[in-house]
Amino acid sequence: MSTTRNSQVLLRAISNAQQSIPSPFRKFEMAPRLLTRQGVLCPAAVLWINRESFMAAALFVDLESMSSACASDCAEALGLGQFIGLESGKAKLWSLIQPERPCAGKPLFSALHDDLESETTGRRLLDELKPLAVFASRNPEELPGTYFANLLWSSLEDLIIPLEQQHRSARGEGRSSEFSAEDEARHKARISLLRLLALASCDLLPESVQPERLERALDFVLDQLPSPLPLLHCFSEEELPLPPQCAVRLHLLFRRLSQLQWVQVPGCGADALRLLLEAQVFGGWAMELPAGWNQASLHLHNQPQTTLKAQSLRESSDQPALLAAKALFRQLQHEGETIQPQIEYVRNLSTAPPAECYLLSLDRTAPPEPQSRGILATALKKSWPGRRIPLGSSAPYWLYELICVSGQAPPGARLAVRIPSHQLSALLSPELLPLFCIDLGLKEINQIDNEAIALTFTKGEIAENLCLRSAQGVCSLPIDQKAFHQLSLKAQLGLNMGRELLEALDSGELQAISAPLDLLSLRACHLFLRTSLGQYMWRALKGERPLPSFRGLTALLSREALLVPLPALLNEFAALDWREGQPPPSASRLNRLLPPALLNLGYTKQSVPLQTAPVRSGIELEYIAQDVFADGVPRFPEQYLFDHYLPELIHYSFTPPLILKGEFFGTFSLRDARQQCLEVSGVDRARALILTAACGRNEVDLPTDPLLCANIVERYESDLSALQKKLLIRTHALLSSPAQADRTAREIWSQHSLPDWNDLQ
Repeated sequence: MSTTRNSQVLLRAISNAQQSIPSPFRKFEMAPRLLTRQGVLCPAAVLWINRESFMAAALFVDLESMSSACASDCAEALGLGQFIGLESGKAKLWSLIQPERPCAGKPLFSALHDDLESETTGRRLLDELKPLAVFASRNPEELPGTYFANLLWSSLEDLIIPLEQQHRSARGEGRSSEFSAEDEARHKARISLLRLLALASCDLLPESVQPERLERALDFVLDQLPSPLPLLHCFSEEELPLPPQCAVRLHLLFRRLSQLQWVQVPGCGADALRLLLEAQVFGGWAMELPAGWNQASLHLHNQPQTTLKAQSLRESSDQPALLAAKALFRQLQHEGETIQPQIEYVRNLSTAPPAECYLLSLDRTAPPEPQSRGILATALKKSWPGRRIPLGSSAPYWLYELICVSGQAPPGARLAVRIPSHQLSALLSPELLPLFCIDLGLKEINQIDNEAIALTFTKGEIAENLCLRSAQGVCSLPIDQKAFHQLSLKAQLGLNMGRELLEALDSGELQAISAPLDLLSLRACHLFLRTSLGQYMWRALKGERPLPSFRGLTALLSREALLVPLPALLNEFAALDWREGQPPPSASRLNRLLPPALLNLGYTKQSVPLQTAPVRSGIELEYIAQDVFADGVPRFPEQYLFDHYLPELIHYSFTPPLILKGEFFGTFSLRDARQQCLEVSGVDRARALILTAACGRNEVDLPTDPLLCANIVERYESDLSALQKKLLIRTHALLSSPAQADRTAREIWSQHSLPDWNDLQ
């Protein structure tokens, strides 16, 4: 059995014993995420005394997979003075005072060579840990900033899920917002945490405050905060109150900070916030200032850096929590006499003032709302007077902001911009490349990872080549002002698939084509896209967009270029016995037509990151239905006549559905599926019959009294509306996509004997 396997079995024995026998240890967590000075690390396990208060009893580290230096950082992040290292079939106690050698004394866990999975082993291990836990923690004045950073981070993460459910439920009740429920929940969690920290650091929050009154107390004293901390005053009518469990969690954090007297520990508060900012916990995305750039006039947008202190530094963000966290960091660092930047919360960057250098992190991927689109379109005209910018209705928000800022920047201005990698095609659109390459001087595209791409511009300087950096390597593409379609394809190929396909394009084995094409060429292109190479290139260049149909291919080629083999090879695809309307041949059969030069490019060994939709769980949807319809489906009209003693009834029979054909002086004509006609008096009686037929029933007894009939219809429709609202709240709380949540609610509704969903809108 390997050492790593021994460690896993040992940890499992401790976990089983912790759950089965009484002990002061409340939780055993495997591979927790800890924020250290070396980044986020995941040690083997942590044994907790109190997870919410961030009180750990022991840290377990597999020294075969983690260095002792990283293990020491993890122990500091937990506020421990020691850790337990598992190595070479033994477990020893390591002290942070003397990290170069194990503590003297009896080796820990001598039972390691016994039956590791036995209950006795787990008990013996816990017994050895009990006295060690007493001496493991540090005194409050000795706690490092990393401990407080993790205490705050864990509290923040505990707020996210209940806040997401609250905002999704509110969205199900009809509350609208231009931001997603996840973004709103994360903002609420961040800003609530920062309000608590700011007031606690200024000693403005009474210790006697109770959880149910915590947010009200925060609101009451926020205006007493010193400038520029009023950025935290973001209470508004649109802001949802904290759910009870979140208020309790924040109150526990407040009591824990008071207990540790964190403000009195020199530098700990500022150090903790610095770590959280650099880890992008409060939003933004850090970018390094390129060498040689002038810091005299610098504009940062959504940048969490805490070290830049230029003379004319300007900071803006569409995330108030990020600006508030930086302002609080400076206050805790006592930087009142140093250079203070200009801080501005902006909804968008369309009105950004000119600067010499820009560091911009743009990540709003959704298209702007119609009202915002009009404002941004006006800003585009002001930024680029006399220039038509071809942006479609699906253009992401960040693209509007980038073009607005670059248009207002003075000649020679430098821009370093971070954008989402999965929307690279929006930037490399052939219609926009002339603007970026000629007017803005796009010099470099650097694919940082699967999530982010960094761009470098120098406005007004036309570069001869476009430099591409990615995991596939570095390459340089000449900028031909007469062939931007080719440049668009080559740039995406170079970033997503490496040099092999670029060389195939340059050598003439592949070509870029666009409409118009004859019928045979269209058929050949359609079949080539179904080969392994064609599908790989499509997914790399177009993401999750489905392959175009045969009829849709012409429309696609009128807007975009397509990468295909040379005409001679396309003719072989065109000669295949396939016609429109038939299923295409299999990819393995189509691959036989590809020459070895294209088959051996190595593309099958590379992976293209794809965006996948979340899978809906049938169990969760069944749970929603059981919850919403716990009392069953309302039975109309019987359930609504219980309160009336033997009312006079009239019987109706029909074949559903019933359709209203007309009305004449209060008499309504209804027609059923057999074209039989029912004539009834009164709109409420007609409505009652239509609702009953919509439930699938073919007969019903309704009261002859028109007032009683109107009463039961009103109560029935009210109950149905309440069920719809409850169902929407539950589905929106479960699913992140509003459209998917609405569809799911309608799907669950249709599975019950109820009127059509739209009949009640």
